Amino acid sequence: VALQEDFYVELEAAYNDLAPGGLMVVCDFHDWHFRFFKRWLGVSRVRVDGHLRPVLRSTFKAVVDETPSAYGRVWQYLLFAGIKE
Repeated sequence: VALQEDFYVELEAAYNDLAPGGLMVVCDFHDWHFRFFKRWLGVSRVRVDGHLRPVLRSTFKAVVDETPSAYGRVWQYLLFAGIKE
């Protein structure tokens, strides 16, 4: 998802395809603690600024909503599962 240029269009399409009670699951980059690496990823239009979580929370009823750390706590990833009400 972090690679999608227009995440909001893709999310809306997925939302519209889900039946009520359907489950949306997302695993994606969430945050990086090194600014230089964030900038480097930004060159490839990869966002790691936590922008997905608030949108997913406002669109789906969260069942799983976590941001575990990885690689010695260098970065966090988003694990989100939510139900369309």
